[in-house]
Amino acid sequence: MGICENPIVVVVSPLIALMEDQVREATALGISACQLDPDIEALIKRGSFNIVLGSPESWLSGKWRDMLTDEVYRKNLLGIVVDEVHLTYKWGRASKGQTAFRESFSRLGELRAIVKPGTPVMALTASADLQSRAIVKRQLHMDNATMLTVSPDRQNIRLGLHRVSTDSLDCLDWVVKDVKDKGADMLPVLIYCRTVNTVARVFCHLKAELGDRAWVAGEQIGDNLLIAMFHSHTLPANKSRVLSALTGHGNCRVVVATTALGVGLNFSNVSHVVMYGVPEDTEAMVQQIGRAGRDGSQAHAVVYATTNNRNTDEAVTKVIGDNVDFTGYFDSEDDESGHVLITSSSAESGFSVLKGSD
Repeated sequence: MGICENPIVVVVSPLIALMEDQVREATALGISACQLDPDIEALIKRGSFNIVLGSPESWLSGKWRDMLTDEVYRKNLLGIVVDEVHLTYKWGRASKGQTAFRESFSRLGELRAIVKPGTPVMALTASADLQSRAIVKRQLHMDNATMLTVSPDRQNIRLGLHRVSTDSLDCLDWVVKDVKDKGADMLPVLIYCRTVNTVARVFCHLKAELGDRAWVAGEQIGDNLLIAMFHSHTLPANKSRVLSALTGHGNCRVVVATTALGVGLNFSNVSHVVMYGVPEDTEAMVQQIGRAGRDGSQAHAVVYATTNNRNTDEAVTKVIGDNVDFTGYFDSEDDESGHVLITSSSAESGFSVLKGSD
């Protein structure tokens, strides 16, 4: 490809929160970046931004799809980046008898037919195993891809496993104590749950246990609340409050969330990640664990394994089973709390970068 006068990179991203985070970080580095937005449509079409982020649904339909064939983008497009590419098969494919959660993810290979032939495509994920990488290459038509992989073993994160009864929330007593003892001075804790209903149950439990101490100085206004929920139905204003707090600008210190909070988001100082209920697969587990200790500080992640492990894949079930044998998966030891501490991670997953062109 020749030298571009005004280089543009198109990024396909799954979540608004992730795009907002990436625009913020790019801007801080002096790189012009934006999300697809009708309010700045003219600027985007003129090529005023070096990085343009949008969802699969946006890039594959209507005016934004057509824009990729315009002269500005034919001339200046350096490449396409598909971020969190593991979602192309997780969200884009439908189980038997069901519809896909977001069908456009399975159609991202169409972008190759829209842009100039030979345009490079880069696919990024932190959690694709060998089988998943093959699916990605097939769906994005990356037949001659160069693959770069890095081990997911994060030496600063100590992993734990603890079994609890399905209805027990006593395992979260330490979170309540930490909030009471430290308030807004505590480091952030993320608690992941499989369903919105479980998120609500855990949040209500924490709020009831904390009473007035759920707020800074007991002053019951939204900005002072030390705990929060984050899921697909959370109001935008509340999502913004959570994201601001996790980037150092607010009081929220404990967030109970589904995977709507997590994919790719970069919160530097999360001290603990809790998985209340076994994640659905190894990729989800790696993604959630990966929110901890991103600044390199010592951090902890614990799975509270309930007895209800429906819709959990075989690989996770092997690790979190009634007769768990960590041989070949982890080196482990017991700590004083009764958790099994896991000190290294499975080699079957990896941070993956796929790069390829026609």
